[in-house]
Amino acid sequence: MATQSEIAAKKAELAERRMGLVGRTTTVLGAYHMAITLIIGILEQSKHGSIARHIKLKAEYLSLNAQSLALDVKEKVVRGEKMVYTEEVKEALGNYMENLRDGIERLRDRERGARRELWGYGVGREEKENGGAGEKEKVMREIARVYGELMREVREVGRDVERLRGR
Repeated sequence: MATQSEIAAKKAELAERRMGLVGRTTTVLGAYHMAITLIIGILEQSKHGSIARHIKLKAEYLSLNAQSLALDVKEKVVRGEKMVYTEEVKEALGNYMENLRDGIERLRDRERGARRELWGYGVGREEKENGGAGEKEKVMREIARVYGELMREVREVGRDVERLRGR
């Protein structure tokens, strides 16, 4: 068994080692702190360094140039439209639109009249007693089919005549 003096000597040695360990730990922590500070400094310098500033300024310059070009294009489009769409042209286009609307309305009126006339022939309505399309409608559809065939033949004959004339 250990004696009192040996125990006291070991306690003193342990305290001395603790003090040495605290000193070494403080030194290691200081070295870590210094390394982290240097890393942060390097990162900050690379972020805000001269190359980074130059690249950022170049990007901003190119962005401003692109915006300037876009404004120039818009200005030229407006000037071109003013050259093409003079007051006379705008008025003519307005009259043309009015004529188109009138034409569309006339076509709708003609369509309604044609539908009424076809309705009179039985086209478009079902005869309830027959359970299907009426006989008049079948005849009218056949007439329309034959008429279409005749018109195609007339066009073909016209092309043949033109070819024979040498045109």
